[in-house]
Amino acid sequence: MANKFIVAHLDTRNGRAAFVKRLKVERNRTYALVLRPDGHEIARMENPRTLEEIIILLEQALRQPVPAQ
Repeated sequence: MANKFIVAHLDTRNGRAAFVKRLKVERNRTYALVLRPDGHEIARMENPRTLEEIIILLEQALRQPVPAQ
């Protein structure tokens, strides 16, 4: 499972990259986001407090069917 996930730190202090607006994240906040390979959001958690909360989010996201495009 670990080889399918990426941890990214988005620096919005000096402006935003083009994709940051699409992710709808705010400055000085912590998020756990689960994205499809095309960048569309599957699941989100704001201000996760423990690794266990993030693992539960990932497990729930993996169980969701991926809608056809």
